[in-house]
Amino acid sequence: MNSTTRGVFGRGTVLFGLAGLVACGGEVPPPVTPPPARTVEVAPPPKPEAPPPPAKEDPFAITGTLRPEPRPPVVGRDVSSALEPAKGPNVAWKKAIPAPPAVCKAYTEKPKKKPAIACDTFLASAPGKNDGAGTLLAEALAEPNPEKRDARLRELVACKGIPEAELVALRGTLAPPECADTIVAPFAESSAKLGALDKRLAHTIVGLWLAGNLARAVPAIPRMSPPFTKEAVAKFTQGPIKTWFSTQATAVDELSKLGASLEGQGRAIVAIEAGLADMRFVERAREVPIPDAWKKDPEIAQIYQQALDQAMEPRKVRGRDAALTGLHDFASLGIMQDARVARARQLLSKLYGGSRIDGLDGLLLPPKPEAKGPASLEHTLLRRLPFSFGERLVKEPAHDAAYLDAVLDQGLPPAFRGTNGVDVAHFERLARARLELGKLYFRTLEADQVLALAKGNEGKLTSDDARFYVALALALRHGPEGAAAMMKAPSPAALALRHTDALDELAKGSGPNAGLAAFDAAWLRMLSPAEGAGADYFTDVARRFREAEAKLVSPADKQKARERAALAEETAKAAK
Repeated sequence: MNSTTRGVFGRGTVLFGLAGLVACGGEVPPPVTPPPARTVEVAPPPKPEAPPPPAKEDPFAITGTLRPEPRPPVVGRDVSSALEPAKGPNVAWKKAIPAPPAVCKAYTEKPKKKPAIACDTFLASAPGKNDGAGTLLAEALAEPNPEKRDARLRELVACKGIPEAELVALRGTLAPPECADTIVAPFAESSAKLGALDKRLAHTIVGLWLAGNLARAVPAIPRMSPPFTKEAVAKFTQGPIKTWFSTQATAVDELSKLGASLEGQGRAIVAIEAGLADMRFVERAREVPIPDAWKKDPEIAQIYQQALDQAMEPRKVRGRDAALTGLHDFASLGIMQDARVARARQLLSKLYGGSRIDGLDGLLLPPKPEAKGPASLEHTLLRRLPFSFGERLVKEPAHDAAYLDAVLDQGLPPAFRGTNGVDVAHFERLARARLELGKLYFRTLEADQVLALAKGNEGKLTSDDARFYVALALALRHGPEGAAAMMKAPSPAALALRHTDALDELAKGSGPNAGLAAFDAAWLRMLSPAEGAGADYFTDVARRFREAEAKLVSPADKQKARERAALAEETAKAAK
């Protein structure tokens, strides 16, 4: 059987067999229709979720390292013989210092008669009597006329309840600066008396003696009579003017050296007066006559002025640095009220107009808390006495709110300079005082101390004022550490006072301090614009001031915001 036959046969056999199987099984059943296939709905795979938005940073978060509070300066050196080199009639520099002016006469007169007072203790007077040294001192300090006030203070020498040296130093502090040495001389020029005093007081008295002499140094230059020819001016300049500059420079240098041994407030006083004396050289140099022919030629006059400024630059820088040292010392002592501080800031602002030592003065703060109830004698004295005298003379009362309201007008007590043991219940008062101190001395270290007290106590600091003080401290903390760093900053941008996020957050709201926050944020951004800031930046600053004006309550504050907005708008126009 060939292959073809096998294939046919095979297929037939298979078909036949299948047919037989069917026949054996009976009828062929109808075909079974399979059930429809089940449709399973499959959900599409989920779309990948978008990453959550980054968590918004808390503008009130206190991060980074907070600068510690430096230890207050310790006064321990014996200065009983500090003025020995200045004694005697043959001290050369003394001849260069003018005699005290006529105004000092009233401060050196002795009382015409012994006061009829008996005040042997530092207490309040009994009703109807003058027997309490504390009451008499408070009444004398309330006298608005400086000469009458000094006369009343002189009468208190009869009071055993007040150390005479304290009264002498107090009078020297409150008198015109050029009179201080004549007032304190009985103690300053006596080694025995100085050696018996509290060291802090002794340093202050020596400092006042040196400062009185420095305040009279660099007086008006010798006057030249016309004609102002080149030959006459040259002769006068090389003669009387040159001699005057030489002798005055020697006097300032020698007095400054005598003050180098001082500490505490004594050093601060001398440093500021020495700085003011050096900076007066610059003003006096501008009074030197120039030939009439030079005045008529603007180019020659300009060249002369430039050469003069260049020649006086070393004295100007030396004076600046000395004054800044004094300001640093006053800040370290926590002193907020002192006439010498005000004079130094004024002259620095005049000579260094581009470096605004008063740049933070414009910041607005919430009002001080109002004192409740009548003030005690101790609190009255703390308000009226210069800070260091209040520390020494007034027996320290309880550290309550009334005490802080009184003492913080004059300064920040050592007990509250750090954060250890400080009751957070006093946060608002202390934060305000710290920020006032920071404004006065352009000292942003105070901002870090506000934040150090707030850190860990955020849950307790929920009042509007507390949140405002934290916000302002956060804005200031990145700035320069003090007036010296501020004045040496290469540009306003380097002051880094644009971190106003927390202030901006408060400004968005409607709370009582929203206007203050908006104003202060605008003020800081105007004071320290970004490097290369253009019209858009200053337009934004103007907008901020306008928004502040709308939210501020005080008419004076509103006017201030309006004026600053106009200035920012003018700056924006100039930047286009």
